[in-house]
Amino acid sequence: MYDVRSLDSNEFIDNAEILESLEEGRKLASDRTEVERILNKARECRGLTHREAAVLLFVDDEETLKSMYALAREIKEHIYGRRIVMFAPLYLSNYCINSCSYCPYHAKNKHICRKKLTQEEIKREVIALQDMGHKRLALEAGEDPLHNPIEYILESIDTVYHIQHKNGAIRRVNVNIAATTIQNYRKLHDAGIGNTTTGSGNLSTMLSSTLFGYYLKDNQGRATQFKVPTFEPIRKTASGRAKTQLRLPHRSHGQSHAGWNR
Repeated sequence: MYDVRSLDSNEFIDNAEILESLEEGRKLASDRTEVERILNKARECRGLTHREAAVLLFVDDEETLKSMYALAREIKEHIYGRRIVMFAPLYLSNYCINSCSYCPYHAKNKHICRKKLTQEEIKREVIALQDMGHKRLALEAGEDPLHNPIEYILESIDTVYHIQHKNGAIRRVNVNIAATTIQNYRKLHDAGIGNTTTGSGNLSTMLSSTLFGYYLKDNQGRATQFKVPTFEPIRKTASGRAKTQLRLPHRSHGQSHAGWNR
């Protein structure tokens, strides 16, 4: 049963709730009064519920979309100012005990070399990133209690923060690792991390065939004739005229990103 306050991922990530929220959002998106109420609430910068956010996902009225984008910019500048914050990923280790099918670092893959950076190697990588202008990093590591224990992550964070190079040091270290204990989250907090991205591995039971049936929207929020692509058509499109890059993070509960540059 869905319980937003539960610490059990099976209760706060509920497939039935996801589908019901999407269906409700689809129906309410044409209700201008409800959409206006949600936008007014968003303007207060106190957050929306997932059901309210679902309504905005299905808005296709052009005037309303313009209002949404203008409000989004207003909120963004109110919270973050007129700046864009960038960070660089630093992959510490590709050791992992999981078998996530989307990730090449899964435990069953016997065709890759496993690597775990030493603290000296981390220093060299950080200096190289600093020379490129980076001041914020995201440390990435697979789930492996033997090779990537929390002590290794904490030591790596400490190493990064103590590197003084040219015009200063790394300002913020974010951490993308497997879900851990409350005690370990306290240790990460005390180590001075900016934030952490984690997950339980729970996924919606929506079939890929259903996902790939949805149509993409353009940057104005209007539906296009293009459906959600699989990697294969992306590869074919890019072949011979573009450089294709596939990013698959070390972490076991991350996301895959595919894209190309002309």
